[in-house]
Amino acid sequence: MIATRRARTAQKPRLCSGAVSEKRVTSRVGPARKRLGTDGQRERLREAAITAFAADGIDATSVEEVISRADVSRQTFYRCYRSKAELLDDVHKLVTDRLVAVIAQMRDERLSPREAMASHLSRLFDHAARSGPIVCELGRQALRPDSSFHAHRKQRHAFAARFIATWVEARFRVKPSEPLTEAVVYGIEQLWFEVAQVAGQPRSVRLARERSALELMEALLLHSGVEAVALR
Repeated sequence: MIATRRARTAQKPRLCSGAVSEKRVTSRVGPARKRLGTDGQRERLREAAITAFAADGIDATSVEEVISRADVSRQTFYRCYRSKAELLDDVHKLVTDRLVAVIAQMRDERLSPREAMASHLSRLFDHAARSGPIVCELGRQALRPDSSFHAHRKQRHAFAARFIATWVEARFRVKPSEPLTEAVVYGIEQLWFEVAQVAGQPRSVRLARERSALELMEALLLHSGVEAVALR
């Protein structure tokens, strides 16, 4: 009995003084990270990128800056995006989708033609004022022929031109000139960027750009054969 008990005791491993038990001890280094699902992480990174790109410019913004603003780990970033370029594409898509959603929500059944155009343009320029610097930064990138956004800009112009042409045909039963419609789209885009470029500018500046855009639309309609009296 005594010999058996001693043999069992000898088989038990002994812990020296100060040894750590088998329970894993974890320590938190730095600020606590928020646990988010993949969709939540992507949204957090996109919004952080929008802020960083608008403040410092796209070229000057690093992945580390976006990670810091989003308060996520580097591992989390690369679980969501393969590169800064892929994140930038996602940001561009988000901003463009928001703009398309603004256009798609436009309704004018109870408005006169001029009131409808003014309402559409007001919504459009309000979006520019709210989006601000990120719109300008993405716009500058889209002007570069080597940028992936260059093709996206052409697609956006084509969408806007189709929207205007469809609206004119439905409202006045005339088909506007395609080259002139495209020229109007480019003109409105320029005015839109001017509103987005300066944050916190007086409302009078924005209203002046809206009036200029409205004049471009009226010129398109008059050139298409719509009588001035029909615009009232």
